[in-house]
Amino acid sequence: MFRKSYLLLPLVLLFFYPASSSNQHSKVFIVYLGDHSGRLTAEQIQNHHHSLLLSIKESDESARESLLYSYKNSINGFAATLSQHEAAKISEMEGVVSVFPSEGKSSLHTTRSWDFIETLEGLINGYNKDFIAENASYGDDIIIGMLDSGIWPESKSFSDEGMGPVSKRWKGVCEEGEAFNSSNCNSYLAAIDDAVADGVDILSISIGANGKPPDYAVDAIALGTLHAVKRGVVAVCSAGNSGPAAATVVNLAPWVITVAASSIDREFDAPVVLGSGVAIMGQTVTPYNQKRRKPYSLVYAGDAEVPNTPLNASGQCLPNSLSTEKVKGKAVLCLRGAGLRVAKGMEVKRAGGAAMILGNGEANGDEIPVDAHVLPASAVSSRHAIQILKYIDSDVKPTVLIGRSRTVVGISGAPAMAAFSSRGPNRLEPNLLKPDITAPGLNILAAWSEASSPTKLEDDHRIVKYNLMSGTSMACPHVSATAALLKSAHPLWTSAAIRSAIMTTASASDAEGESMVDDAGGLAEAMAFGTGHLRSSHASRPGLIYEASYADYLLFICASANVQIDPSVPCPQSPLSPSDLNHPSVSVTISSNGSSNGVTTRRVVTNVGLGPARYEVSVVDPLGFSVKVRPKILRFKIPGEKKSFQVTVRAAKSMMDVGHVSAVSGSFTWLDGLHHNVRSPIIVNIA
Repeated sequence: MFRKSYLLLPLVLLFFYPASSSNQHSKVFIVYLGDHSGRLTAEQIQNHHHSLLLSIKESDESARESLLYSYKNSINGFAATLSQHEAAKISEMEGVVSVFPSEGKSSLHTTRSWDFIETLEGLINGYNKDFIAENASYGDDIIIGMLDSGIWPESKSFSDEGMGPVSKRWKGVCEEGEAFNSSNCNSYLAAIDDAVADGVDILSISIGANGKPPDYAVDAIALGTLHAVKRGVVAVCSAGNSGPAAATVVNLAPWVITVAASSIDREFDAPVVLGSGVAIMGQTVTPYNQKRRKPYSLVYAGDAEVPNTPLNASGQCLPNSLSTEKVKGKAVLCLRGAGLRVAKGMEVKRAGGAAMILGNGEANGDEIPVDAHVLPASAVSSRHAIQILKYIDSDVKPTVLIGRSRTVVGISGAPAMAAFSSRGPNRLEPNLLKPDITAPGLNILAAWSEASSPTKLEDDHRIVKYNLMSGTSMACPHVSATAALLKSAHPLWTSAAIRSAIMTTASASDAEGESMVDDAGGLAEAMAFGTGHLRSSHASRPGLIYEASYADYLLFICASANVQIDPSVPCPQSPLSPSDLNHPSVSVTISSNGSSNGVTTRRVVTNVGLGPARYEVSVVDPLGFSVKVRPKILRFKIPGEKKSFQVTVRAAKSMMDVGHVSAVSGSFTWLDGLHHNVRSPIIVNIA
C-alpha cells in the first residue's frame, strides 16, 4: 500500500511517529497484563485495553490516540503513551501485573549509522548524546514526504503496526496495487506539489539531475522546493553520485539542504589469504563465503580472457569476456572500472569460476562498497589489488583462500568522504557552496524489494528483505530525519533556521578528532563535505542561526541568474551579490592577479539560546588570503535578538603560495566559550 507522497521512511532511518494529545512529559510505557483469560477476539482484547486507558485519560479520543499497540497473541498487554502519573495510576489497577517504560523507541531496527552519528556527539550542555530524540518526542506528529526511485511497501520496515493513527494533519490518500510503477510518479514538480498539499513537513528528495544541472528557473526540483519552503516545508536533497570529479554536485538551490555521502565506522571484513602467506583484509556481504580449508587456484582476469577482448576492457570481467577453459574452478581477480560490480561476479560464475576478488581502481582508493555477490567473493582496495597482481605475476601456481565475512565496528578514520559523492564547486553559482553537509551513505542497511534480487541481475533469483546500499540517496534520509526531529523540537523554526542549525553544528573532524579525509587518504575539503558531518543532537542547540526568507531567495536568483521567477516580485535594477544571501557558509570570488581590494559580505545571526549571550569570532584564513570579521564580538541581551556582521576577504602577500588552484577554503566560528561553536566555511574562488 502506498501513502501518497511516500509518507514513511524505512525503519532503518525512521523518525515518523503518530500524533499524540499527551504532553511533552509523556513517554511510551508497556502495560503487562499477564496471559489472556479465555478465548477473546482481537477486537475484544483491544477494547479491554482501551477501557483501561479510558479510566485514566480525559476523553475517549485521547485514550484511543495514546494506545500504540495491543499485544494479542502470546502475551496480554499494550503499549501506550502515558505520563509518569498516569503510569503509576494504571499500575494500581486490578489485573495489571506491571508497567514499565519502553526502552527501544529511539532505535527501531536502526542500522549502525545512527549509533555512529552519536559517537560524534559526546555530551552537550550536560545532556546525553541522544537527547535530541527525547527532546523532540521522537519526531511526534511530523510527516516526511519521500521522492525516490521506488519503494517496497510490503517491507516490515514500512509497517505502521503499533504506531497509532496517522497524523490528523495528513491530507493525502492511499494508492494500492502492485501495478504502481515509476510511470505513476514521473513528474517531480507534481509530486512535490501534491506532497505540500498533503501536509508534509519534510521533503526527502533522493533524486536529481544527471550531468549538467539545469538552471534554477527550469529546475523542477528547485522550483517545487522553493514553493514548498515558502509554505514552511524543509527540503533535503541528495548531492549526486558523480564524484570525485569537481563540479559534479547537483540540487544547487540555496533553499534546499544538499547532502553528500561519507563512511561510518563499520566494515564487513572478509580476509583474502594469498598462497605466499600474506593476509589482506577485504570486504563483502555475499552469503556464499564458507569456511574452506583448500585454497583456490588464482588467476587475473586479464590473463584469462577470450581473444579480441578490447585492451581498455581487459581485466574488468565484462560480460562474455572470460574464457571458461582458463577460469573454471578458480578464483578470479577482477578490476573495477566499466560495468557493474555485481555483474563481474556473474561473469566469473558464467565462465565456471569458483570465486572472485574484486579490486578497486586507483580512482576508488580504499573505499569499498560491499555487495551480495552471486559467488564467494571479497573486495579489496586499489593498493591491495596491485599487491595481489604482483603476487600472481611472481608465482607459478598462485592460490588464495577467501574467508567468511564478519561485521566489525569501531573502525578508525571514519567518517571519510565517499569517492562517489559529488563535489563542488557549484556550476550554477560559484558564490554559493554546495554540498551543504555530509552524512552516512556508504554501505547503509536498507529495506529491499522482494520483487527484485539483491543484485538486480536477470540471472540472480535470490530474494532478500534488506540490502546494503551506497549513495547520497542513503545519506539524504539521515538529514531528513534530523530535520524532522528539529521541526518537532522547535516547531516555530523556519526551514532556513533548521538548515542553519544542521550546517553550523557539523563536524569537520572524524571520530578521533582528526581532520576528515577522502577515500584516498588525503584531506577532505569543503567542496566535498560542505560544512562537515551531520551531528543531530548538536543541531538542536545551535546557539545562533542564519535566517533567510522567500524574498531573499528571489533576490538571490535575480543576482545569480538575472531571472524573475515570481511574476509578482520584479528584480531590482541593482541586485546585491549572490554572496550576500544570509547563508550559513560564505563563498566569494577574487581575481587571481591579486589587485582586488577584496570582497565584503554581510551576515545576520539570531540568538536562539536560552538567554543573554556573548560570542567572539575565531578565523582560519584560506591559503593566500586574509579574512577580517567585524565586529569581532557579538552581544545578545535576549533570545530572538539579531546582530549583523561583515566578512571581508582580501588577497594576502602570500597569495603566490596558492599555486594553480581554482578555490581555497577557510572558516570562521562564533564561540560563546561555553557550549556553542557556530562554524561557517569560507570558500574563495580564484577567477
